[in-house]
Amino acid sequence: MQSHWLQYFRGWVFDEENKVIREMSKRVATILNLDIDSAEPFQVLSYGIGGFYLQHYDWDDDEDSFPGFGGNRIATWIFYLNDVKEGGATVFPHVGAAVWPEKGGAAFWRNLHYNGTPNDLNLHAACPVLKGYKWASNKWFHQHGNEFKWPCKLDSKLEFYMTESFNSVE
Repeated sequence: MQSHWLQYFRGWVFDEENKVIREMSKRVATILNLDIDSAEPFQVLSYGIGGFYLQHYDWDDDEDSFPGFGGNRIATWIFYLNDVKEGGATVFPHVGAAVWPEKGGAAFWRNLHYNGTPNDLNLHAACPVLKGYKWASNKWFHQHGNEFKWPCKLDSKLEFYMTESFNSVE
């Protein structure tokens, strides 16, 4: 069986552990207009030289894959916690896009279409770190509690990235 990762560490940071973490979670939820109660804890990731993660989706066909979170993962938010000297991009091969990690940067994508079906365009991977190391943190939001936040649209083949405008969060 082929491994999905190499030289990779992950851990979780829960909102209840720290006021700053709790406020960051609230800020992300506010920006995305999603319910914080549907979110998983922050997953913190670290990749050393050669560290990568193969192509994957953050959604799953099996509804039991995310016990306790209520439905599938509707959205992914990733913070980049450091500058990577070389490599380490998050790539989206189906749309030909790459996000290069920069300290303080973030990326966001919808895992499901508005109608709740999986978005195949968001296949993504973490490219190998060639020089230095990479630290990042994911926040996933789930369907339940957000049914009326992102209402169903008539067209099931909607855009890949968020198009709603939002004001900066204070």
